[in-house]
Amino acid sequence: DPKTKRNHENGFKLVGGHVLKDGRRLGQARLTAITTAVTDALYEKLLIVSDEAGNVIGERRTTVNHAMKTCRRAWNIVAPRHPGKLSLVNPFAQMGLRSSDRETPTATFSELQAFRTKAVEMGLPSLATAALIGWEWLQREVDIFATFDVSHYRPKERPNTVRVIHEKTKEENFVPLFDDNGEPLYPELMAELDAIKR
Repeated sequence: DPKTKRNHENGFKLVGGHVLKDGRRLGQARLTAITTAVTDALYEKLLIVSDEAGNVIGERRTTVNHAMKTCRRAWNIVAPRHPGKLSLVNPFAQMGLRSSDRETPTATFSELQAFRTKAVEMGLPSLATAALIGWEWLQREVDIFATFDVSHYRPKERPNTVRVIHEKTKEENFVPLFDDNGEPLYPELMAELDAIKR
């Protein structure tokens, strides 16, 4: 998947591009020189984000955790294929990676409406509609921009539904658009999708 591939490539660049005390990049070091002590120290250094003056301004725990997991997986794949060239003890394994304590913030409906208003002001009404699709049908970015098609909205074979596909889980559902009395469940979104479909 392109997003996963991009995450792996970014992880390799982050780890391999780290500058050592002698001025070399870690990616130039011999693999036999990469030990658990090196990877533990690397993890602590990469976590910290500093400004140009050297002041700590935050940390990037999720990014660094992904980078370490990418390297661990690469080592697990390459080591058995090149016996004797790499240590079978993976220095990226059992690092005790800790995830961020920060909870992912959830947008409020008023924040959604402010975003949609601004998108329309900027001449991007389809982006406003995409945001509402995410809100109403719990769709991820890839579900909206890569999977969803306007033909999924009120298809001929099921005109009172929308076909919702979750790319990550490959789950597919037909979500009803009207209640038992025939009232629209998503009037604002339906009006926008009707306009797009026309």
